Amino acid sequence: MRSQGGRTVKMSVAEEAQRGPDISDRGRVEALFDQNLFRLHIQRERSSAFWFAASIWGVSGLLIGACLGAYMMFAAYTGMSPMVRENLIAGAAMDEARTTVNNRDSLVHEEMNGGSDTTP
Repeated sequence: MRSQGGRTVKMSVAEEAQRGPDISDRGRVEALFDQNLFRLHIQRERSSAFWFAASIWGVSGLLIGACLGAYMMFAAYTGMSPMVRENLIAGAAMDEARTTVNNRDSLVHEEMNGGSDTTP
């Protein structure tokens, strides 16, 4: 039962539930404000959860990729034939010999100047 003005109006429970409780304008504004704050809080939490998941997937993908790359390089190096391995070692030895010869003083330069570069 509700009273409107000076008279009492009979309402069933379904009609009263359909109408809803009376909320003043101030209460309605506060309810909308609280609802918007709650919606913003949920959006912020959801976005931080998405960033966390993306960073976890990114870091784990990076680590898995590095491990697989290291394993593949190790498998390729150990699976090389002895001929290829010898060629790699010979190439490294030739590079080392070239750098030592290039860093040494030239014998041709001394013979062309008369034996010694020092002047009295």
